[in-house]
Amino acid sequence: MSVTVKDNTSERRAYCGSCGRLLSDPPNLPQADRQACPGCGSLSRSSEAICYETIKLSGSYEELHERQDKAIGYSESERKGRSTNATLQPDDKLDFSIKGISPRGEENTISVCEILKQRLNQAGANYTTVSPGNGPVDCILASTNNPNECLEIQVVNAITNQDLWKQLNLTGSSTRSLTLEEICTELHNSIMLKANHIPQSIRKSLILALDATLLPGLCFDKIIHFFQEKEGVWAGFGFLSIWLVGPNPRLTGRLDSIHSI
Repeated sequence: MSVTVKDNTSERRAYCGSCGRLLSDPPNLPQADRQACPGCGSLSRSSEAICYETIKLSGSYEELHERQDKAIGYSESERKGRSTNATLQPDDKLDFSIKGISPRGEENTISVCEILKQRLNQAGANYTTVSPGNGPVDCILASTNNPNECLEIQVVNAITNQDLWKQLNLTGSSTRSLTLEEICTELHNSIMLKANHIPQSIRKSLILALDATLLPGLCFDKIIHFFQEKEGVWAGFGFLSIWLVGPNPRLTGRLDSIHSI
């Protein structure tokens, strides 16, 4: 939740320093120019400053729907100008929507790496800081135990098909309904986009993080398991590991292994 405070108006009042009577004198009037208090005759003064402010509260909520400990639904109210909804239907089609402003450039890069850091730490790692990288390295995770031990991360949108983002940019809303196979293809294409542009000598020490923070439905358990079983062996494609990163650690999973941590 965020709080916005705006100072609208303010005023100062003068009181007698002896009896406390409210006076008509300006608060900062020099003693030589003061009139004696009509109540007690004192020339001492005290003052009070009163500010009138407008306070606006705003916040967001997220809701995860699970069945037998498996995520099947997610919704988040407006945050950073966007709201999202996703539902995995009984026929395994994923319906999802985004409303709001289209993301700009790499605005989510640091937050994606922060979420991945939390997920890794939940699994027993001890990474503490996220700092910007250079070249193909978008972020670097540093270890608390060993400052020389770090992870290098490259971030890419989980869906790089621009039709989704163009529609959001033009209309302020984008809706899709995808099968598991279609989702698998979208993730495959995003991985290939980076694999084809990063030399293998660099990929072997690089984690690829697929940004699904605005597409949380892609991170539902059944979808991750489907991808792992279908393309898990291939998906590494020379990267140290590949992660699908949702809006929180619960909706973050490893794609290139059927033994996801």
